Amino acid sequence: MDLTTLMRVKAYMAAGGVELARDLDEILQDWITALSLNAQQWMDRKTKAGARTEVHDVYPFQQIVYLNAWPVTAVESVTLDGNVLGEDQRTLDLARGRVYLNGGNIAGSFQGLEVKYTGGMAEDTYDFVIAYPEVAQAIDMMVAEAYRRKDAAGSASVSLEGGSIGFIEALEWLPMAEQLMRPHRRETYV
Repeated sequence: MDLTTLMRVKAYMAAGGVELARDLDEILQDWITALSLNAQQWMDRKTKAGARTEVHDVYPFQQIVYLNAWPVTAVESVTLDGNVLGEDQRTLDLARGRVYLNGGNIAGSFQGLEVKYTGGMAEDTYDFVIAYPEVAQAIDMMVAEAYRRKDAAGSASVSLEGGSIGFIEALEWLPMAEQLMRPHRRETYV
């Protein structure tokens, strides 16, 4: 799912004084999609809301299992090796998508924990932009940055007689974009 819209990106770039040719819409849309996927990886979560069934390994004495999509809006079941875990055996943090295994004396199980739930940030791009405008803004900023650097993609430093040409590093998340997304990033504890 894209985390911003082409219209938002074009408005952001126009506000910065960038005039875009109409034939760039497809390229901008590709950047939006690529950066949206990268943002999901950076935040360590799935953004599209929906019903899910996840299977997790459980290691000996493990106490926390992290779900892929959160916030969680409904939990159908939590089972370990086919046995339903009651509320006395697990605690759910719906807001952060965590299953706490109470007791901490689990022996471990390969692909043994199954969680059926509904979770995610939004059902579509438009709902996402309304609910998480700061993440959408981060994507807008990064698409504008990719556009700014488009003519120098893949450049390297070259020394010539009488001077040199600098290079542009790989596109990384801008500090401001990271700051906007950080509240929505998964926190893990080891």
